[in-house]
Amino acid sequence: FVAAGGDDSTSKFADALVASAAAAKHGAPVVLTGLGANKDNVDKSVKYVKGKMGDNTKVTIVGGTASVSEAIEKDLKGEKESTGKADVQSIEALNLNQIKVVFDGKVDEDTAEDVRNYELDGTQLKGESKKGEKDGDAIADLQSDERTVIITLAEKEGQEKEKTLKVRKGILTADKSKLVKEKEVKLKFKDTTAPTIKKVEAKGNRKVTIEFSEAIFVDENTQYDALNRLAEELEINDETINKIGFEADYSEVKNSIKAKDGGFYVNKVEYYLEEKLPSGTNKLYTPDGKDGEYLADASGWIIKEKTIDFKIGEVTGKPKVKTVKGGTDGKIYINFDRAMDKKSLKECEIRLNEDVVSADKIELKEGDTQIKLSGVENVRTGSNTIEINDKLKDAYGNKIEDELRVTFTASKDEVKPKVSHVLTVDDNTIRVIYSKDVSEKVAKEKGNYTLRDSKGNKVTIDEVEKIAGDTYDVISSEKLDGSKYTLKVEDVIDLAGNVMDDYTATIKGSEVTPIVDEVVDMGKADKKERIAILFGQEMKTSTTNKVENYKFKDADGKVRDLPSDTKITTSKDGKAARLELPEAYVVGKKGEKVANKSASNIVTAIVVTKNVESASGIKMDADETHDIKASSISTVKMDAEPMTLIKNGTDDLKIEIKYTGSLDKYGEEKDYQFKAGDKTITANKVNAKGDYIEVKFAEKDADLIERAGVDVQLVSVGKVTDFAGRTIEKEDLNKDKFKGIYHNEIAPELLYEKDKGYINVEKDNKAGDKDWAVNIAEGKITVKFNTKIDKNSAHKNDFTFISNQSSTLEVKSAEVKDNTIIYTLTDEGTERLQKLGKDKSELTHEITVKPQDSQRIESKEDLDGNSKKFEIKSSEKGERLKFKVTVTEADTKVKPDAEKPGDTEKPGDTEKPGDTEKPGDTEKPGDTEKPGEDAVDFTVEVKPGAIVGTTIVIVNDVDASKTVEVDGKNTRNVNGKFVTTINKTLTDEQAKALVVIK
Repeated sequence: FVAAGGDDSTSKFADALVASAAAAKHGAPVVLTGLGANKDNVDKSVKYVKGKMGDNTKVTIVGGTASVSEAIEKDLKGEKESTGKADVQSIEALNLNQIKVVFDGKVDEDTAEDVRNYELDGTQLKGESKKGEKDGDAIADLQSDERTVIITLAEKEGQEKEKTLKVRKGILTADKSKLVKEKEVKLKFKDTTAPTIKKVEAKGNRKVTIEFSEAIFVDENTQYDALNRLAEELEINDETINKIGFEADYSEVKNSIKAKDGGFYVNKVEYYLEEKLPSGTNKLYTPDGKDGEYLADASGWIIKEKTIDFKIGEVTGKPKVKTVKGGTDGKIYINFDRAMDKKSLKECEIRLNEDVVSADKIELKEGDTQIKLSGVENVRTGSNTIEINDKLKDAYGNKIEDELRVTFTASKDEVKPKVSHVLTVDDNTIRVIYSKDVSEKVAKEKGNYTLRDSKGNKVTIDEVEKIAGDTYDVISSEKLDGSKYTLKVEDVIDLAGNVMDDYTATIKGSEVTPIVDEVVDMGKADKKERIAILFGQEMKTSTTNKVENYKFKDADGKVRDLPSDTKITTSKDGKAARLELPEAYVVGKKGEKVANKSASNIVTAIVVTKNVESASGIKMDADETHDIKASSISTVKMDAEPMTLIKNGTDDLKIEIKYTGSLDKYGEEKDYQFKAGDKTITANKVNAKGDYIEVKFAEKDADLIERAGVDVQLVSVGKVTDFAGRTIEKEDLNKDKFKGIYHNEIAPELLYEKDKGYINVEKDNKAGDKDWAVNIAEGKITVKFNTKIDKNSAHKNDFTFISNQSSTLEVKSAEVKDNTIIYTLTDEGTERLQKLGKDKSELTHEITVKPQDSQRIESKEDLDGNSKKFEIKSSEKGERLKFKVTVTEADTKVKPDAEKPGDTEKPGDTEKPGDTEKPGDTEKPGDTEKPGEDAVDFTVEVKPGAIVGTTIVIVNDVDASKTVEVDGKNTRNVNGKFVTTINKTLTDEQAKALVVIK
């Protein structure tokens, strides 16, 4: 018993006097500490109590925190007071295979229990495989205080063994607002204490949980076998648990890990018994353990024979619901007046608003008194109804009412989800943590994530895995090797239907240890042997180009230094190095002789030393020895996203053809041909640069390529070899990936030439490549751009045209044709353009062209679905764009062949959804799908997009079997709603007019 007391005259001893009677009954001491005691006495008292405490010692604090502070209570429990900081408070080894990490404040369960957030002696711990096997390095368990994590290792350490544990940057505070700081502590593994039964707890009369003071070993092959073995040894009320019987589907070994050499380490076991236990006192008996078999710890200490009492209450009557709370965030909490039954919960049916809730979204929480529903997507704003059928029982076997029906009210959630954190988990995984739970179906869609390396190359995303409602892992089969990456996340929706704003994060990859993929014999050049070394990632060339960082094995197997006059060439992408040996050396095989060569001059293998570093500064683990492979057909091929179109400022236009590995030779320039419109264009200059070929063109050809933009097609390439000199097989260039540009980096710019400050303009069809055109009779002004324009990005208000003779020329419509936009004037605007001089004499109009800040012109989408926005140059603002056109009476007359039957634009005609062009598309008659086909009574709502001028369009009341497009763009079905983002500002009515339902 611990009570207040000390040596000052103001302190009272009432609590101690009250406690003395109870203490005498149990033969226990009363220790005075707390209020009135000085620090020295407090420390001595706490030390005394802690020295007398065993695993099953009960300490009673008398008087509460008003008398004995919470800090003293925590000290007695072995806890330190929380500072609330995002720090690691302490790290210690508990025994030979368990480590305790205590944080300053409460931490997030998902990240704290992910063992990849810990390193032991520099090696990142590995968790279980996706198959659910306990085959990882460790398992971590967050304790009930939400501050302490116990890590159980699969492999035990030796007594007095010292190792360093590092808590990596990846663990979040409980509110997920901060990342816990990294911390490293040197540990000494030691175990001199036998394990015990820490706690026995019954939930109702069938579920019994037995917790051990430390992980105990069970020598069995599977978790079920371990569960069964312990059931054969442990007894309840003089019968083994095995004899009483337990239901395997609802029983489990908890916080267990498969031992490295076989068997399991188990921290806790939970049995769901086939028979009810009686109310009142029950007895758990545990026999002596056996080292290496059962009930013994990693160091061989065994649990000693012992009987422990545990109580089961008597509960009758039907279970009642105390409260129900829920929201459109997809979480619902149903609180009962007692613990509920695990088995019956799985067997019963729960309906939310008449829809059955999936079993994987239902769990027991809060000591089994709460049924929690997570990730449900049909919570309505306002009143909601939950129905539970009569199969549900409490933990004592009492059924609920015939059918339970409860309601709750959910308020409208209009808060958009955001990305709170982006973390590198390991060398293949990036973790995205949202500000709230999001739709699983949408968040797992790979297309909502774009990952690029520091050079802008897209990294393949293989899978997006759900970790929690607000946490998803983006997984790639490619190694994320420590250089810079950007991850773009878009179009993810929460459970209330709110769409996130687009988010882009810059992150570092994992610290991946560099490896050598292979060493290849390239043969001789100028009588000198050449050997290629291919690395698994980009390397630091200042280390791969040093002769002293390589050695070789000779014909006798001896390791020797490379000759100092060996020439080393590195690839431009840093992923390969080529050794050119002096003439005196040859490549051979171990034990074989070569005429006129001593064994010491025959190179049979290359040793890459540990001094070689990756581009991010990570050294190799150790020297690596690789036999020299004979040359063969290269495994390098054209990338899945092969062509990028680039022009930076005044630099030459170029096309980059990307490959999957380092390149050496590219063949001849004449072999590189492209199609731009109906013209075939041949390269003017070609160069191999790392893993891509750079192609440039003569000036006129470059202009044609630029105007063709994303529709440029690859026709032929030269003979390409990789950096090891191996020929790369040619691919079928008729594949879709070659029928357009995959990544377009050229933004639209106005295309024109000026004469004396005025843009060159020609009438009708006489305009050259860079001339603008005016059709006075039809009231049309054609504006030209350097590259192809997206059909849906033009608007009648993009530009204002002002004539000095007749004021503003109002525009009726805008139509995109390749790299031009044709603006058709209204009848009044056409009349103003056609204004003549006195007596119908010719009249020269000076027309000022003012680009509007509200315009949303952008390039045609590339094969990756991206476009570039038209940005107005400062030199083109105000009244700096002008052209002159002289109008004659003849110009105002429509030419006989200008209009053909069917060509006349009808009032109300607009661009139809479905007209959006993809690279390489050509228009075919009848291809356009009209809005309104298969008439459906649907509704549309719009929200402002993340980028000014964009609109999120949500289409409601459409059958899930249908496909919905808006303005030619596919939508995603999210929670019964079809959603997409359109690159223009729309009202509800405008958006609805652009909807196509198929």
